[in-house]
Amino acid sequence: MGDHAECVELDFDPNEISYHKLLEKFFQWHNAFRKPYARQYMSAILLHNQEQRQAVEMILPQIEDKKRKVRSEIADYHGFTWAEDYHQKYYLRRSREVVRELKQRYPSLEELVNSTAAARANAALAGFWSPTPEALTELGFSSQVSNLLLNRPKSFFGSLLSSVFPKATSE
Repeated sequence: MGDHAECVELDFDPNEISYHKLLEKFFQWHNAFRKPYARQYMSAILLHNQEQRQAVEMILPQIEDKKRKVRSEIADYHGFTWAEDYHQKYYLRRSREVVRELKQRYPSLEELVNSTAAARANAALAGFWSPTPEALTELGFSSQVSNLLLNRPKSFFGSLLSSVFPKATSE
């Protein structure tokens, strides 16, 4: 894939959502017909197996027409490389109080980045997850940090995500 491309690796439970449904949402969520202005920002689907390839091959004719062809790159998955440290947990890094509390539990960056609590806090701060007080208690957050996460301002991207995947922001 050339140098690199910014991407998200998505783990999903096929009992909760089908790969076909994820593909439908992928194509609804962005303009797959537009050429990227830089390779690192391209649209791509990285396939893990033949079943995923077949699903993509089935959906493309439903999306394309004579005038518009999908420009998303479709390629085999060859591994995932984490971004540099300063790219990890972007929204979380902007909240000193939450980071301070998490660093007490996870002293190394690797432990912090790999923790469920940090992932959930980052998602809440970005507006991609609407936590409940019970969920935050279960994750071990103090009442002060829980209040901060429960009362954060909504982000544009979080609102966009919840409009595309309404169930995802409430779990």
